[in-house]
Amino acid sequence: MTGSNPQLGSLQHALATLASQNICATEIRIWLRGAPVSVVLTAHPTEVQRKSVPDCECDIARTMMYLEREDLLPEEREESEGSLLRSVLQLWQTAMLRLSRLRVIDEIENGLSFYRYIFLSE
Repeated sequence: MTGSNPQLGSLQHALATLASQNICATEIRIWLRGAPVSVVLTAHPTEVQRKSVPDCECDIARTMMYLEREDLLPEEREESEGSLLRSVLQLWQTAMLRLSRLRVIDEIENGLSFYRYIFLSE
């Protein structure tokens, strides 16, 4: 909510707390440069989507960004619009959640797909 205090546990709240304790930005930057950072993925059955769903979402986003270009030829625009339509239809016809029970290997693949999307993207 606009104008409300930062939520407890948020980065904004942490920075506000440090500022209230008169810790300067330089000290914070020095500490952050040496701070260990690691990715933590949690598995929750209601959040496990079929892999095709985020794939479609990425295709749609990529195509929409491409369509924002002003230098597209008419045939390039037409092809991209067709691709966008196919991706939206594919997403629309894909079940959002898996209907079968996941195996351990499925959970591993799902976790690794997040690394590919987030850290190993083009």
